[in-house]
Amino acid sequence: MKKKSRAIVSSLKGICAVLLAFLCIFSFVACGGDGDGNGDGTTAGTTGGGGSASTGPITLVSGGVPQIGIVYQSATNSCILDTIDILQREMKDICGAEMTSVSDALHTHSDDKVEILIGETKYAPSAAALGALGENSYSVTMSGNKIVLAASNTYLYPEAAEMLIAALKFEDGVVTLSEGYSYTSESYEALSLGVDGKSDYTIIYDSRDAEAKTQATAIKTAFRDIGILVDSFEDSEEGDKKEILIGDTDRDLSMDSGAYYKNAWIGRDDDGNIAITGDIACGAEKFIEYIYNLGTGGGNIAILENMFGNFAPKGYGDIPQYEGGGEVKLYDAYEKATSYYIIVGGASRGDYDDYIDLLIANDYECYDEKTLNGNVFSTYTDGYNIATLSHIKYTDPATQDKYAGTAGIGSVSYMSIAVDSVEGSILPTRVENWKKITNVQLTTVGTNCGYVIRLEDGRFIVIDGGLSTAADEVYKIVKDQNKLSGKPIIAAWLITHGHSDHIGAPLEFIRSYSKKATIESVIHNLPAFSLYDGKNDLELSEGNQKEVAAAMNQASSDLYDRMAKNYPGADIIVAHAGQKFEFPGITLDILFTSENLYKKQMRDTNMSSVLYSLKGSAGRMIVLGDQQESGCALLNAIYGNTLKCDLVQVAHHGYNGGDTDMYASMDAKYAIWTNSYEEIVADKLYDTTVTFRNFFNYKSVDANLAPSANGDPIILTDTMTKSQIKALAASFS
Repeated sequence: MKKKSRAIVSSLKGICAVLLAFLCIFSFVACGGDGDGNGDGTTAGTTGGGGSASTGPITLVSGGVPQIGIVYQSATNSCILDTIDILQREMKDICGAEMTSVSDALHTHSDDKVEILIGETKYAPSAAALGALGENSYSVTMSGNKIVLAASNTYLYPEAAEMLIAALKFEDGVVTLSEGYSYTSESYEALSLGVDGKSDYTIIYDSRDAEAKTQATAIKTAFRDIGILVDSFEDSEEGDKKEILIGDTDRDLSMDSGAYYKNAWIGRDDDGNIAITGDIACGAEKFIEYIYNLGTGGGNIAILENMFGNFAPKGYGDIPQYEGGGEVKLYDAYEKATSYYIIVGGASRGDYDDYIDLLIANDYECYDEKTLNGNVFSTYTDGYNIATLSHIKYTDPATQDKYAGTAGIGSVSYMSIAVDSVEGSILPTRVENWKKITNVQLTTVGTNCGYVIRLEDGRFIVIDGGLSTAADEVYKIVKDQNKLSGKPIIAAWLITHGHSDHIGAPLEFIRSYSKKATIESVIHNLPAFSLYDGKNDLELSEGNQKEVAAAMNQASSDLYDRMAKNYPGADIIVAHAGQKFEFPGITLDILFTSENLYKKQMRDTNMSSVLYSLKGSAGRMIVLGDQQESGCALLNAIYGNTLKCDLVQVAHHGYNGGDTDMYASMDAKYAIWTNSYEEIVADKLYDTTVTFRNFFNYKSVDANLAPSANGDPIILTDTMTKSQIKALAASFS
């Protein structure tokens, strides 16, 4: 079951001009399909229902003005509220009408009023419709001026609402329901949990898990509250009844869990046993909700077949389960984010297309889609859940670096499904008709990876920034360059990875300057340390594993905690490859994240670097962070010549990293180094004879730009004179 909410939801000191406009907007591809509805008033299933015959069609909306209200049973629950939400939301989306709703306890009745009655209201048409129903079915019927929604099982009311919407006619601003409309569903399959206060079930919980015991007790209490006594035991016990399994018990059904990583799963087998696994607190909460909503008070309760499946905790995305080919692996990649992702190794393009069809069948719409170098990237949403998908196929590069070892050549095909919700993230931003008040301008921060980009509307984008001590310089830059009437606004702060010389500046800025500057969003992909704990042996020694692990976890936690404290209204966005964000004068594309290290072992935090592309009216800049040889080789294998750019940030400060073929595909005119000129020269990072150098050929570009410790701009290409440098800068102003 998915949530139904539809809330959908901005220095090379003296060389700023050289980079001034290295940043044309991609055309944003939006796509989607038209849904088919049974909007002609025809009926399906078994017709019937109570109430007097209607004398004509009922008009719900005329000229955008609602002619009908909703009256619902006073003994309400979440299903009734969901039903009301569906009707009000769909009518507003379709014709802009805002229908009112009121409990029958507060309602002034009139036979002449045109109304929708939901549930067991105190009015005769509701009682008649309910009395005509069989077990586990629902109906939508006309009774005079009333449209009556009735269901013998509370969880079928949302289905009734969807059926009513499908039956409506829309013509010239008028919404009607055909004369004499009546629909009664077939009986849904159901599993009885109790009859006359007795149950064939026993609750069994994982004896090793205190949470499982707690939830077993809560479920037992819920049964007791509706008049059914059910025993509970540890999984070491054997019984002769059917079982409701809580947690990772020793029973086969628990081990067959279909739960996605951060979701709960409520499943059953052919014998009627039930399992609650995955996030068992979420699953137990959902199951208890069933008990209270389905229980009649007389000790009778049955659970419908369509109530089994995956369920997401609040703030987590919930998507249809993938059932295509390939090997499915689930990852909780983020320490405090509510995102998770699924990698399907060996998935074909047909598998990808089939899953897209499944999303569409579940009311997801395409928000963005593009194809690059034969790989497809797309974003789908149902208004609450966000699925960022890609199907990637390439030839595995034979990298022989210390990070990946020797990788064999071969065809690699995989599908990635990143799962978010609008409560925990946002859809990639789009902009239209912004007010241009200034030119795009790029400024470097210190001698590390740090850039400030002023957007055309006066806001800023900041990339990393450097150590915590660089926060003061970032603030000075945005303050001095601010063209807005109030305090500077940072539309997005992009973070490549979690090392202190990259995340230190944003963490300190968030803590020190929240009263002096606004941050609207942070974009990151900081993997949970547990994803590669004990494997990143190139970064950590055996003696400091726990210490470094704690520091990495702390950086991620600090980001979320400090943003919540200082910028509670800001968005924290987990980046996924294929996402495209629009800002005034700049298009930001996410090229690569830790998710794309498929078949590679993440042995260094540098390998988690998010790779960004920023494109403006004068060209394109690619930011590589500290990505290593294997990651850069994969980037090139995925994108090839579509990486062509004007300016490239040399990977990992010019030390080990990069990839020869990747830089050739980029064919950049200019390179920018995240290191001081003095250190580059001292360590001979441009010298091909140095074994730990980057794979970048400094002679392949027209100019290498590097900051100097004394603040003067430096061009490493010695064939350029100072006058030529000034002329180059002037040409971009």
